[in-house]
Amino acid sequence: MDVIYDSFMVAVCVLLLITAAAILRSAFGRGGGEVGGWEASGAWRRLRAVARVTIAEGLRMKLAIVFIGLLVITLPALCFAAKGDGTIKGRVQMFLGYSIGLTGFYLSLLTIFFSCRTLANEIATQQIVILATKPVPRWQILVGKWLGIMVLNVMLVAFAMVFTYAGTRWIVGRFERSLRDELANRGGLTVEQADDCVAAITDVRGPGGQGAFSPIIPAMAAALGRSEEQIADLLLKLPEPVRMDLRRLDELRRQVLTARAAVKPEEPDLRKAIDEYYKKLEQEKRLPNGPEWPMDRIRDTIRAVVSGQFTTVPYMGYREWKMKGPVPKADDKFLFSVRYKIRIGGYAGDLVLPNGLKFPENTFFPQWIIGDRKSPTHFIPRTVPEAMNAFHELEIPNNVVEPDGTIRVTLVNQDPRRVDAIVPLEDGLEVLYRVGSFEENLVTAGLAMLPSLGLLAALGLLLTTFCTFPVAVLVSLVLFGVCETRGLMAEALAMTPAQAPAHMTARDKFRRIATQGMFEAVSLGELDPPEMTLQGRNIGWPALAEETLNVMVLRGGVLLFVGVLVFRRRELAAVIV
Repeated sequence: MDVIYDSFMVAVCVLLLITAAAILRSAFGRGGGEVGGWEASGAWRRLRAVARVTIAEGLRMKLAIVFIGLLVITLPALCFAAKGDGTIKGRVQMFLGYSIGLTGFYLSLLTIFFSCRTLANEIATQQIVILATKPVPRWQILVGKWLGIMVLNVMLVAFAMVFTYAGTRWIVGRFERSLRDELANRGGLTVEQADDCVAAITDVRGPGGQGAFSPIIPAMAAALGRSEEQIADLLLKLPEPVRMDLRRLDELRRQVLTARAAVKPEEPDLRKAIDEYYKKLEQEKRLPNGPEWPMDRIRDTIRAVVSGQFTTVPYMGYREWKMKGPVPKADDKFLFSVRYKIRIGGYAGDLVLPNGLKFPENTFFPQWIIGDRKSPTHFIPRTVPEAMNAFHELEIPNNVVEPDGTIRVTLVNQDPRRVDAIVPLEDGLEVLYRVGSFEENLVTAGLAMLPSLGLLAALGLLLTTFCTFPVAVLVSLVLFGVCETRGLMAEALAMTPAQAPAHMTARDKFRRIATQGMFEAVSLGELDPPEMTLQGRNIGWPALAEETLNVMVLRGGVLLFVGVLVFRRRELAAVIV
């Protein structure tokens, strides 16, 4: 494995050096090219003209028509094909994930092919000579083409997001119509009463819950003027899949069709605890010795032990974490949710208590206390044995949040199988709260696709300034494939932080830095619009601005500037093989 990895790194470095040498040779080598041509007077008018021609070329290009056709065919098909876990929430999440994901994938391929073709085709057919002999500086030709490609991308992203929104509402509306029919046919309600129930469900307030604790029941009871017991009897008349979808619809509106921000527990300062633990081992003469135990390795091992004290909850023990969120609003719609993932230390087999309570294998029974345990407003949600190492979410009321926005979350380990509970703080515990609407989140998700598309467009234009169309496409596709699979490659090469050994040699550190540096260099950005949208996570304008600056403005700008340097030195009348 080490030999394969080192050979791979050497091959990548050689390829990068050869590419860089070719770019520098093309940019600063002798030959024909443009003299002057940096003037900016009247640039906007000429940029618009080049962009309009580029857009018209893209709309006429058969390859573009193929990708546009894929969008038109695939997105409607997903409305009917999306199943997910079989519930309404699963169907919508699957549709959102595939719709946004496929849109980004299709447009990335279209951007690669189009950006590599538009300039290469004009150079190959000598059409560029007609444009270059006019008073249009070459930097304006290249930047104008980039603008045209991005305008076309914006149009297609807008179309895809509008259809994604319409498809989402259609899936939800289809279930609501089906629910209305079931309430009328099986529940014995009139059409007007069924309409009132569906309308009440869409405006449910208060924290969610399961079974008799669901806020759907009091909402329907208020709409029909009946008791909650009567509503429970009414729901029992409905088929089980419909009742399940009814509960999932409430979760869907709160956890997916929204925009939520997150806060995580405060990172503990472990330096003092590490020093104290080290002194304790030194006094007890239990420090490991030998050449294989340098100081760095000893402190890393102690760090792992000490950090476990902040993440592990032993049997019949408890641990409290504090998070600083926003000051709660009086509106009942301003809900907080605790999202968590629990691992266990040991084996949790099947167990049935004398009272009949069942604990399936590989599950854990958490007991949460939300808020100050000494305050009468603390909230203890009703929980059941849950799958371990999987994400779960429970909603909490506003009154458990302290006036300054502090949220206390306590886990009590009462699992009768006497296993330790481990909550990974880096991604296993957070509090989510609503900051926007689903429509706003969908708009930012569409905009979040543009930085990576802008970078790919700049890359394609750069490559075609000194390569032919097939070579430029091949290199762009290889780099795009590396970008899309860099996480899997890092995991396969054991270079992720979670796979890092407690003690790394100088060679291990170099390999990790080299791998992370290479993947960072070919990164298309850190935002993941499909995943964030189907989890109802707010992308946010600050994060979007940072992504645009880092990916499209800085990286894309550098590629485009290098492309201009190369393009200015190129002899357009020469035959390029």
